[in-house]
Amino acid sequence: LYVCAENGGNSPLIANRAAIGLWETFQRITNSDGSVSFRAAVNGRYVAAENAGAAALIANRTAIGAWEKFDLVSS
Repeated sequence: LYVCAENGGNSPLIANRAAIGLWETFQRITNSDGSVSFRAAVNGRYVAAENAGAAALIANRTAIGAWEKFDLVSS
């Protein structure tokens, strides 16, 4: 299933969609430090790991800070 910015980006992200639409579309941004950030197409806001990662991901930030940076890893 595809990750969705539920409720237009106002609710936690959840992987519950069988098809890709506006709510399931994210732009990957490569930051100068090598990390990446994701901007939700539905509201133009960045995905944040709320509470330093202790809470659900949500697309509600207008700028990229520490909680909006992620590392891509492969296994």
